Amino acid sequence: MTQRTIEEYIECIYQLGGSKEQVRTKDIAGCMKIAPASVTEMLQKLEKKNYVNYERYRGASLTKKGLKIAKELERRHGALRDFLVALGLDKSIADKDACNIEHVVASDTVQLLVKFVTFLKHCDEKPFWLDLFHNYLKTGKIERCPEELQKICKKYRGD
Repeated sequence: MTQRTIEEYIECIYQLGGSKEQVRTKDIAGCMKIAPASVTEMLQKLEKKNYVNYERYRGASLTKKGLKIAKELERRHGALRDFLVALGLDKSIADKDACNIEHVVASDTVQLLVKFVTFLKHCDEKPFWLDLFHNYLKTGKIERCPEELQKICKKYRGD
């Protein structure tokens, strides 16, 4: 049982409402696109590790430990998705890619991306360099910053 598999189950159970109520094995199987028997086996393993409360024929709900992981995964996913969208990726593709990336990227990397996205969201104006980047994506041509902005940047950096 890999960490990614554990996280995918926890995420699935959370999305199906498992932070508040029992989620049926059948529903988890549908979410994970696997056989219910495989889900039952995994839920038993997750219960031994204290990630879920599992009841035969009823399903599973997340423990405090499982819920903590689910919320962290949700935060990581959102940050990665928002970062990819800021770069210009379509939201649906960004969402799928974030789902894959969130299980393999280091925590420090995610923390940095969270701070970057938070910074972008709190800017009064969209950074001009982001517009230049998006234009580069469309045209393949790198534009130089306008001279007046270069002067402001140099002054800001202390050059």
